[in-house]
Amino acid sequence: MISSQSVAASPSYKISVGSGTVRVGSEISIELIVSGVKIGGVLVDVSYNRSILEFLDVEEGDFPFLASNSSSEGIVRVLAVNINGTGEHSALVARIRFRGLLNGTSELRIIRAELSYANGTLIRSFEVENGVVNVLDYIRVEDVTPKSSEKLTAGKTYKFTLSLNFSFTSLGHGYIGLVAKADNLHNPSIARKKIPVSQRTIGKVIKATLNVDVPENASKIYIVAMLLRGEENISKIYDSVEYQVTGKSQCIIATATFGSELSPEVKFLRRFRDEDVLSTFAGRHFMNVFNRFYYSWSPYVADMIRGSITARTILKILLYPLIMILHLSSTAYYILKSIPELAVFTAGFTASTLIGLIYIGLPISPIIHPRRRAETILKNWTYLLIPLLTLTALAEITRSAYLMMISSSLFIILNITFSSLLTARLAADHIWKPIRERMKNRREL
Repeated sequence: MISSQSVAASPSYKISVGSGTVRVGSEISIELIVSGVKIGGVLVDVSYNRSILEFLDVEEGDFPFLASNSSSEGIVRVLAVNINGTGEHSALVARIRFRGLLNGTSELRIIRAELSYANGTLIRSFEVENGVVNVLDYIRVEDVTPKSSEKLTAGKTYKFTLSLNFSFTSLGHGYIGLVAKADNLHNPSIARKKIPVSQRTIGKVIKATLNVDVPENASKIYIVAMLLRGEENISKIYDSVEYQVTGKSQCIIATATFGSELSPEVKFLRRFRDEDVLSTFAGRHFMNVFNRFYYSWSPYVADMIRGSITARTILKILLYPLIMILHLSSTAYYILKSIPELAVFTAGFTASTLIGLIYIGLPISPIIHPRRRAETILKNWTYLLIPLLTLTALAEITRSAYLMMISSSLFIILNITFSSLLTARLAADHIWKPIRERMKNRREL
């Protein structure tokens, strides 16, 4: 009795080369797969871009006998034999190993393919599927101080020192982008730095530093390293280091006065500070200066308030005008919210002017009479405000933290001072002077 094996009349055969992504300087294995039953021999030529990929070797797959070679034209030839034929529908012919040389894309094209059954008969009809390898430049943080295990303190300034390993192979110039982000990697950066790099830089290690002012309302800080080509401003994040932040500041006096952090007054103050003021470059740096002053004495005052009902009552009366002032400032901010930096200065001008008017100007007006006329005070105020705003604009343009801390603080002090003087002068002229004249006339009668 003679037995024979039958083959399907229209078998589906396919040979394909895989795809993948690899970093410059790293290695990748691309699989060469054949689909179909009873395949005994495979001969394949795969072309690749030699300027982007470097051929390393070929590793054995499911075929016991394997031979390979490569040519200077960028062609890898793979010959694999299985005398028993493949028994499964899909089999791994071999793995072709490459190393990434240059940022770019290399097509893996099967330019010649021959398949045969185990008895040597050629398979005439089969499909071919090409592949592609994407080679990417990279940057990674190899070391950083402070260490990521250390917790940062809100409101403090830190100098981060990073050891960066990168490859940049694109034509033309590029740069490393170092940025700091608070709470979420998708948030705007709170600090940034550009480091120029040149083309054909492979596996280089450099040291870099980044100064970061940790916002008062931050719970996390991310230090992010990116690699950008030409004039790119947006890129995927290549590597990042995460830090936890502790010591978030509180509205100490307001909390002690109103009895709870959940009181409507305290919640409003915190929201205005955290969501509006601290979301801007100018606001963050002014608050850095303000907090150093405020927290140097406020804990002692808060302790006194907590221990006295009378003190709490007096502070409530004193704080309600301030809360109304900040409500007006918040409204001014939201009117100009589409331009955050202008909005925060408008809010600051509104708050400082009204604070000077209500808390200083009016109380001192009965006893202190500025010698200068109201017009002169207003003129001097304007003359000093113009150069100060120019200095502030320069700080915004250069993103200078120290210049912004100085200019924003002087801006607030100037407005409080001159609004106090102007209020005292106007009150003296239009309120207290008529009162004194009427009292004098009555005494004469």
